[in-house]
Amino acid sequence: MSGGYFDYQQYHINDIATKIERNLADMEYANSIGKVKKKEVYAHLINVDSGRKTYPYWLLEECRRYDNRDEFLKSLYMWCEYYEMDGKIYTIDRHEGLCEIVVTEGEIEEWADGKYHREIEDSEVYDEFIKGLKIIKMASVYAHRIDWFLSGDDGEESFKERLKEELNELESKPLVDYEYWKQIFEEDFDEYG
Repeated sequence: MSGGYFDYQQYHINDIATKIERNLADMEYANSIGKVKKKEVYAHLINVDSGRKTYPYWLLEECRRYDNRDEFLKSLYMWCEYYEMDGKIYTIDRHEGLCEIVVTEGEIEEWADGKYHREIEDSEVYDEFIKGLKIIKMASVYAHRIDWFLSGDDGEESFKERLKEELNELESKPLVDYEYWKQIFEEDFDEYG
């Protein structure tokens, strides 16, 4: 029969554990590659008549392509008709009318691989994640063994033996297989990075 008393819902517990494990491993991986500082160009429009600021998509998209103000301004010649007057740059936006283009530079810190990685800065929170993962993995083992017992696949003796065996196996393995996940992350980066 192989279980079924819980309609195989106990496997969702294992899925949750896997997702937590993946997130913990991703945090560890991110810390191993570190962060880098990167220059970033920001731009917005200011309507000359109303003073209203807007952040049009076309302008934000163009900003992302450049990491310094001068290169960004050179690119304006190619895709945007604009005018310089009194040290300011103006364009006519089809929605806003006459606008000043305000361009600034900043610096951001991002992960070295350019991807998003979740962070937990508080060590107590991180420790609770580890504790929670252990509890959830144990809950998965218990739910599976109880399911088999209630389905009639295990008797009392085989329930105790298999439960003990699976809990010992769980204890003998690392809670998070960082090497496995690191390989997954690096392959994913090679394929899509």
